[in-house]
Amino acid sequence: MTDDTTRNPAPGDEEQTTPVAEAMADARAALSRKGFSSPTGMIALAALLLIGVEVLFGLILAAYWVNAAMLSVAVAVTFIYYAKGAYERIAHENALLKLLGMVMAVQAAFHILEVIRVSRSVPLAFGATGTLGIAQILALLFVAAAGVLAFLGACEIE
Repeated sequence: MTDDTTRNPAPGDEEQTTPVAEAMADARAALSRKGFSSPTGMIALAALLLIGVEVLFGLILAAYWVNAAMLSVAVAVTFIYYAKGAYERIAHENALLKLLGMVMAVQAAFHILEVIRVSRSVPLAFGATGTLGIAQILALLFVAAAGVLAFLGACEIE
């Protein structure tokens, strides 16, 4: 009797990758090409993620809105990141993005806590009372991811 669970891999098996691993490698390469792998790029990506949440879940689906202060900071980060050198008279780009990244991360944390607190007592979209709908949960996860990304990027800037 032989044990089939411990088979020797064929010579070409260890070099084959899964489609998920290939997709992740492509995503990493694309983020690196666009400059989003740098600390300032991480903050800009977080800002773009928040703007995307507002457009998709707020304007299109009308299910979840990012608060105006957080959206204003995200737009400011986007302007500073893409207008390289235009804000040097105010402060260095890295200093501005570090400050705004930390502000965006703190705002995201407070926003998540507020949504969780309010969702227990106020009727929400789609007739749900006391619970979050799937669109609100997805949007909240994206906001949380943007907050973490902004915090990590801001911490890496010297």
